[in-house]
Parts: sequence; structure tokens; C-alpha cells
Amino acid sequence: MKIFIFSVFIIINTQAAFAQKNDTLELVRKVREKAKKQYENIQTLGFSGRSVFYDYVGSKIVNLSTIRDYEDCYFDGFWKKPDSLQIVVKAFRTVDPDAPNRQNFWANFPLPDPMKYTFFNSITPLEYTDITIVDPGNGKKRSVLLRSQWPVFPFAEGADSLYNYEVISEIGMNGRRIVELRVSTKSDDIPGVSGIFRIDADEKDIVGSDYTFNEAADLMKKFLAAEGFPAIARIFIDFDASYRVFTKKVLINGVYWLPEKIVEDVNIKSLSSKISFRREIKYSSYFVNMKPLETALDIEPDGEFIEEVLFRRDPGLEIKVFNTMEDSTKLTKAEENRIISAVEDKFLQMEQSIVRMDLEQKGRKLVHLAKGFGSNFLLHNRVEGVRLFYNIGFTGFLTPNSSLDIGGGYGIKDKRLKGDLRYRKFFGKKRRLLLEGNIFEDTGHNDSEIDIPTILNTYSSIIFKLDHRDYYYRSGFSLGIDYDFNENLKLRMAVISQTEKSALNNTRFGLLDWKTPFRLNPGIIPGKYNGITTDLTLITFNTTFRVNAEYTDKTIFKSDFTYGKVRSDLRYIYKPDYTSTFIFTLSGGISTGKLPPQRWFDIGGKVLMEYYGRLRGIGLKAFTGDRKVSGLLEYSFCYGDVWDSVKKRPWWEYTFRMTKFTVWAGQAWSELSDRSGINTNRINTPMVTTNGIYREYGLSIGDRFNLCRFDLIANNSSERSYILSFNFWR
Repeated sequence: MKIFIFSVFIIINTQAAFAQKNDTLELVRKVREKAKKQYENIQTLGFSGRSVFYDYVGSKIVNLSTIRDYEDCYFDGFWKKPDSLQIVVKAFRTVDPDAPNRQNFWANFPLPDPMKYTFFNSITPLEYTDITIVDPGNGKKRSVLLRSQWPVFPFAEGADSLYNYEVISEIGMNGRRIVELRVSTKSDDIPGVSGIFRIDADEKDIVGSDYTFNEAADLMKKFLAAEGFPAIARIFIDFDASYRVFTKKVLINGVYWLPEKIVEDVNIKSLSSKISFRREIKYSSYFVNMKPLETALDIEPDGEFIEEVLFRRDPGLEIKVFNTMEDSTKLTKAEENRIISAVEDKFLQMEQSIVRMDLEQKGRKLVHLAKGFGSNFLLHNRVEGVRLFYNIGFTGFLTPNSSLDIGGGYGIKDKRLKGDLRYRKFFGKKRRLLLEGNIFEDTGHNDSEIDIPTILNTYSSIIFKLDHRDYYYRSGFSLGIDYDFNENLKLRMAVISQTEKSALNNTRFGLLDWKTPFRLNPGIIPGKYNGITTDLTLITFNTTFRVNAEYTDKTIFKSDFTYGKVRSDLRYIYKPDYTSTFIFTLSGGISTGKLPPQRWFDIGGKVLMEYYGRLRGIGLKAFTGDRKVSGLLEYSFCYGDVWDSVKKRPWWEYTFRMTKFTVWAGQAWSELSDRSGINTNRINTPMVTTNGIYREYGLSIGDRFNLCRFDLIANNSSERSYILSFNFWR
């Protein structure tokens, strides 16, 4: 089983620190001495508990969201100093489509002395394993060292010279005075952790912790390096990763603080994929310095590590905890939804938490070079052609928990320099409040990053010649405030002052089509924009809801424009079972005053890797206006699950299981008022509205992963009433 190694290490490693500003190091030393003494007093340790492990895989490319592996285990354990460990499994449940009765476990990994070394990563064993690889080309064997430099424990010997310690609060817990201590490494070069340790102020014991590895992304980088991935290619791999550990402890025998609960989270997010590993262990009992179990292993004379996992099931316990389920080898729909919801919430907060962790490094210099082919370093659109961009940032600039980013770029085709200077400052214990200032001269647009991320738009533009955004040049500044109510709900308000100018198409380059021109980049009404914007965003694994409000006028803000606008978007996904999915999408916009064309509301079109919520029977941004409403209801059915794609079946059964059927119905309405359209006579910009209510009905047949799909569409468009189309990744 994928359990125990890390947890037992934490059990025997009673870590602590308490700090006042002027004597932090002295207190850290005292706590370290006590922790070492407690460790020396523990010779054996018996324990019982439950471990739940799962890994989640999601991919935007193939429209995949699934729990790949799930294990639930009740166990007894016995540890003998220095590193003999035995686990006896009493009840075990595994969810694996290819091997429902398999018994997984990792063995033969040593437990380091907690007083001398550091943390132990139990989820990614390849990182500390020496393996031999046989080259399939020549048959030669080569040894690959996957042993990483482990993060230094904040209270290990000598760690006080590597870490910053800060007391952030004092709370009461069960009659005890608890201090919350924030730790972070003094330098980016030190593998370490960043987070909170909760300390018993009187006894100098750690009673809990919540920290993130500051170089978790390097786990992936080192693995890629070990696999022989070229260094230059690794530069262009765009992913974020985090490794988080949460521990809650309980007092045993009035002496030892041992874990009551341990949670490990590893999350990796790339351009189009998400991978998450999670292990949660709850301990129900401890026996300190107990006699060895009859089945326990003795330590070898030479001190070699011995570990054994014994599957000795307790039939009564298994019946009690698992046999109430209809099928214990499959996750129930409630279990799956609960896990996916929790995972998606983590990914929503992941990028922000990485930024916050970076900001704790004082004086740290961050060079963001080529983070993803289409993210920062290299962009492509029909106005700039290829845009080269470089960004350098400094954290802890002027004040703690702040950052300064300086970026510059150049459009190859429009031959214009771009620049950006951004300062951010977090406030509060949980850093939910963010103040941001920005000075810029670059290419702007009003399309949401959620609708079409920059990196996907780059791929869509350069490969399929489908540039989903409409551009204009802008120069000015903004001042904003962000507040995170929780992982799902966010509010942003900003004051913006910028000069806006028209931008033209400057390239026809496309990998699959050199001759056909890009869609026209609409003209705008140029001028000075001074206004305020407010965005409220709620995102969960099955719901996305956004409201954007904007206001400017010539009197109060001295702007060249006078208008107000509100836009709202909702998408809700409901899966009644494994085979069916309902998706409801609703969007609306309303405005007052003379809304310039660069702020109009658009309707229609397919988007790369976006399979739902789009009116497919019309072109991209086919309709526009200063008011709009659109809605779409879709139903998809696919009999086969994700893992049917790797099972051997008759071709006809495989084809049926891997075929997805979708039906949908949608309507849209838009209107352009005279007040907004009156000044656009001499501007080359589309002004087509729905001219009534546009209706669309469709049926599609495609593969389970939405790589390829045939659409049959009926609509009331004046151009084509019936459409048959083939789609790839759209």
C-alpha cells in the first residue's frame, strides 16, 4: 500500500518551536533538545489507524476527469528503533478498473534519523530511488539516480541559520496556550518548507503543522531530467506543482505529542492536465515502548532496514466497513463527486498559494523565463504575429509579502515594444487581501482568461488560425484590490486609466493554412478611458459563475466615454450517473450610455478544447450588441468509462463503449441600440445582431475523449439551416 513511511517518520519526529522576536533562536534550540530527548526515549511504537489514498487525473485535451486509483485501509503497525517497521492490514478496499483485487505497497525505503536530516516524501518514491534502465535501442543498462536533496526541517540541527521564524498569533486550545509560528527559508536555494507550526507555548511541543514544500515543482523537473528529457525542452514545459503536509497531534501518556491526523497533498498542473495525489491517515491508538508483536520483525545485526506489509484481514471488520456498499470495487457517485470537488478546489487555490509562498522569501529574485511555450515567453496572435516576452520579478521588495515584476516584449509583426511594471502586496494572516498597482503599455483585449486562456489562444492561432480575441493597444495604469473569501469565491475591484488605440491584422501565418486570412480584428473608438471595474467569481468543480460590472463617464472620471455595463455568466454541470452529463450555460449583458465597440457583447463560435457551452452553428463572435442573452442545455451519453479504452474487447463493443452521443438546444438574442452604434459608421467593425431570437438544435457523435466529433446542426440562421461539420479538439 502507498502508506505509512512518511507518517511513521512524523510519529517519531516530535518537532517544535516557539518564538518571541528577540529570543526565537534560543527557544528553537530548547525545543529541539526536548524533541531529541523524546525521540531517544521511544524505543518501540505500536499504532492503529486508517489510511485513505487516491490519485486524480484530469485533462482538458481529452475532456477527462477521473479518480484513477483509490485505496482504503485499516491497519495495525509496529515500529522499532531505528528503522524496523511492520504493517498488518486488517481491512482493505481498492478501486482499480484493471486489477480490483490487487494489493499495492511500497517497501524497502529507509527512515532517516529525524534529528539529523529532514522530511520524507512517501508519495513520489522514484525521487529517492536508484533505478536501472535498459536502453531498448542497444540493450545497455544505465543507472539513474533519482535521489533529490530533501527539504531541511525548520528545527533540525543547524536549521536556524537557514530559516526565518515569525510569531503571527497566539490562541487557546484545550486549556493550553498555543503559538502559531510561520517559517520560511532565508534563500530560494535552500530546499525547505513554508507554512505554520502550532506550538505549545509552555511545554515547547508542536501540536500541529501545515506547510508546503517550497521546491515541490522540482520533483517533476528532477524526474524529467532523470528520464533524459533535454534541458532546453524542460524550459518549455509549463506546469505548477505543490506538495503540502498537514498534521494534527494528540498528547499520549501525558508526555508524547503524536499525530492524530496526517494529510499529504501533491498537486501538479500543466497546460492541459491536472494530477493530484492525496493520502489521509487517522490514528486511533498508540502504544509507546510496547513489546514487539508476535509477527514483528527484529532488526538485523548490521542495522539494515527491514519492512514488511502483511495482509491479514479481519473478516468481521471488512464486513462492517465495506460490505454495506453495493460494489466495494467501485466508487459511488457521491464519493467520486466529493473527491473531484475537493481536488478542483485545491487547483483553484494552487497558483495563488504558490505566489504567496514565494512572497515569503525576503529578497528573493525570480526569473520567469519561458514558462510555457504559449504563456509568457512566446505568444502568437493576428495583430503581433509572434511576440517575444521576458519577465523578471523580485519578492519581498521594500516590504515582506510583496513582489515587484518587470516585463518587456516585442511584437515581430506590429513592430511595437511592450512593457509592464507590477507591484503586489498581501495583507492578513491568511493573505486573503491583495493590493496591486500596474503600469503598462501593451496589447489589450476584453476576453476572459477563463473563456480562452492565453496559452490555448496561442496554440489555436498558430495551428488552426483561430484567434478568439479582439485586440487594441493600451497604455496607462491600474490600481486594484483583490479579496479571497475562500478557495472558490473571489472579489476584485480596480480603478483603470488607459489610452486605447486601434490595432490591425499584421500576419497571415498559420501552420495548417498559409493563404486564408485571419478573422478581421475589429476597429475601436480610440480615446482615454478612466473607470472602475468589479469582478465577482465563484468557481467549483461543477459550477462557474461570474459577474462583471464597469462604469466610466466624462464628468466624474474625465473619460472620453460615458457608459455602464454588467455582464454575467453561469455554467452548471450535473452528472446523474457515470454515463450521463447535463450542462446548462446562461450568459447575459446589459449596458447604459454609449457603449464603444471594444466593450460590446459577443455571441457564438467554437473554442479550442472547449467542448460545451458554445453555440456551434454560427461562427466565432457571429453576433454582437450592447445587450444580449444566450442559453444552452446539453446532454451527453457514453456507456463506456475511461478505462474501457485500455481493455481488450471485440471491436464492435469497444467502438460502442468509446462513442459519445450529445444533443443540445440553444437560443440567443442580441441588440445594438442607436446610441451605441451611432459613432461606428466609419469604423471597420462587425455590427451583426441576432435580428430576433436565434435558435439552434444539434446532435453530435464523437469519441469518449472529444478528440474528434461530427456535428449535425439545425438553426434558423439566414445563411445555412442545416450544417454537418467535423471537429478536431473543438
